[in-house]
Amino acid sequence: MTNSLPTDAPPPESIETVEKYDRESRTRDIWSTKWALPLTVFAVGLSLYQIYYALFGGPPTLVHRGIHVGAILVLCFAVQRFRLRETRSTPPWFDWLCIAGSIAIAVYLAVVFDRLTVSGGRFETIDVVFSVICLVLVLEAARRVTGLILPILAVLFIVYDYYGRSMPGLFRHRGYDLDRIVTFMYESTEGIFSTAIGVSSTYIFLFILFGAILQKSGMGQFFNDIALALAGQARGGPAKVAVLASGFLGSINGSAIANVVTTGAFTIPMMKRVGYQRNFAGAVESAASVGGQIMPPIMGAAAFIMAETLGIPYTQIVLVAIIPAVLYYLGILIQVHLRATSQGLRGISRENLPAVMDVIKERGHLLLPLLFL
Repeated sequence: MTNSLPTDAPPPESIETVEKYDRESRTRDIWSTKWALPLTVFAVGLSLYQIYYALFGGPPTLVHRGIHVGAILVLCFAVQRFRLRETRSTPPWFDWLCIAGSIAIAVYLAVVFDRLTVSGGRFETIDVVFSVICLVLVLEAARRVTGLILPILAVLFIVYDYYGRSMPGLFRHRGYDLDRIVTFMYESTEGIFSTAIGVSSTYIFLFILFGAILQKSGMGQFFNDIALALAGQARGGPAKVAVLASGFLGSINGSAIANVVTTGAFTIPMMKRVGYQRNFAGAVESAASVGGQIMPPIMGAAAFIMAETLGIPYTQIVLVAIIPAVLYYLGILIQVHLRATSQGLRGISRENLPAVMDVIKERGHLLLPLLFL
């Protein structure tokens, strides 16, 4: 019998639970409005631009990073809610102002880039205006996605830049004018558009796009079925299925939240049905899903930042990460097996499991892009 697991789409109750605890998931239902098509065209255009830049190059580094940040800000203000309890599906008027500002900061960088290259660090009043707009928009986007902690830390460091001359001891420095601070943050590749954005605009975006395409094409379902076929019959099978499925899925998305939603929606109920306590089932799924952050090749984008910062080839980081990732998941599997043995828990009967070869024949072609990568 080749019963497959539920489809990749998580049940509504799982989505509601994630939205309750994860700010990034609290988005507007803009896709059901008249703005769905324009926003889709914009997002597809951004994806095509990023692919073109990766293959053939494009505008200068600062301009490219400005386009990347400006486009991401547009999507952020269109989709992310201003307040957590906001119920409207379309952006309010002030979000449209933010969207216009996001486009403006990207266009302005492209227009004045030639002047910036010969200005020798000198700036004009209009530069300060656009710098402030960019800084405010980035801080607001960070607040919507991550909460207040990150923007507050950023503001504190900006204050430190200004009041450095008043700081004691090792914390003292000569300080900078506010005009200089904000223009440095916006009109150089050492502020907002530094290493992190450089990696995001070249590698991270493409790998996230790659993972999203794979998942929407059925890769998540393929991983689920393979894990079920390999470990479902073993002692305490559903928990081992959760570990393997989360490890497989973590290799292409690197997101613990997405991992939990995709695999936990069916593995946690299965674990509870065979006798695992609900808290242990949740712990297994969360531990296995978090491991996606160290599972090559995506690794939650950390590998790309490490490669750029340390000057180490990305392939080398991926190779040395394999052993720690395997040991991590092996440790979880051992704990699961010991718990199943101590409680006398059995696996799922073979007739209720998909066959490995049937799964490979049906969806094995989905592995080709991952192997090519």
